[in-house]
Amino acid sequence: MISLLALQGCSGSTTTGDLVLDEFIGVPEVLTPIRSIDLERYGILMPVSLIKYGEYYLIEKGQGNNIVDILSLSTDEIINCFRKGRGPGEVTTGSSFQIIDNTMYLYDISTQRYLSLDIDETIANRITIPNVVYRFNTSREDGKPLRPFVLHQIDNNRFISTGIFPEDSWFCLTDSCYNYLSGGDYLDYDVVSQMERDDVKHSFHVSSVFGVHPDGNKAICAFCPVAAFSIFQIDKTTLEEKYRYIVNRDPGAWSPGSSMGNAAISWKPESIRGYWDVCVDNKNIYLLYSGKKVGDKESPSYVCKHLLVYDWLGRPIERYLLDTEVSSIWLEENKLFCVTSYPNAKIVIYQL
Repeated sequence: MISLLALQGCSGSTTTGDLVLDEFIGVPEVLTPIRSIDLERYGILMPVSLIKYGEYYLIEKGQGNNIVDILSLSTDEIINCFRKGRGPGEVTTGSSFQIIDNTMYLYDISTQRYLSLDIDETIANRITIPNVVYRFNTSREDGKPLRPFVLHQIDNNRFISTGIFPEDSWFCLTDSCYNYLSGGDYLDYDVVSQMERDDVKHSFHVSSVFGVHPDGNKAICAFCPVAAFSIFQIDKTTLEEKYRYIVNRDPGAWSPGSSMGNAAISWKPESIRGYWDVCVDNKNIYLLYSGKKVGDKESPSYVCKHLLVYDWLGRPIERYLLDTEVSSIWLEENKLFCVTSYPNAKIVIYQL
């Protein structure tokens, strides 16, 4: 079922960061922001990701009493959405922030609920109590775990996701009840095969990001901890992997056991971080690449200055160097909207 057209494995003394960047010919174009917006003046100190919606910015946050803020620069107004807590309409652990048309979605990992808010209604009427779209059915007769962590909705009935599930898959296609339909094989690392518990093995693959082609017939899954990504076709009920890129065969990870029964993965300080975010259009894939060591003392590995452009066949097209390091990207009309929290929280806008 899985058709690998390319598998790249590299080893030796050259660092992972060098191998990834050396795929691109020529000197990278340096991008300088055309605009920078201070978020700390709005009380937003730890932005995680950003989605542009007309004149509004939808900002996912890593700290605070709620998870998403809707920010209007014209009125300097903020609407707080997805309040944290365990009460009705509140979210415990947010993940997989996404918008489709005029609706924003958020997945609560702890309660396994998929929540939605109508953006226009929220702005007009300040209605910020989300609807529960799905409660994922993760029980199985064989008792094996089946639990999503990172989700990307393709349509009303299908998701691609990473998570903990019995099939040996890095990512998978499921229906809205989280019934497993098809998957892409594990990343081929020796350290994964040496992990004894299935939930720990799958935890290794959880930290990934998705980008889906506008036509909905193909997608990319990129790995955050190390440099690896997969491009695959999406049929109604199946995934077919077309290209897989793996740089470093030793990801520098190990399982220290478990804490209170939970899966646990640790990373060596010298491990090189991979792709932190992705956005796509009809022609290309835009990957935000770190290339830093986990233990980098100059700046955190989650802020990145490398924007790498590939086509949908996985071929390197162009490399940009951002003069302000960012942690998330959103592409709209050849403009790149980014957020960063280091050393200060702000929105940074680049013209491609």
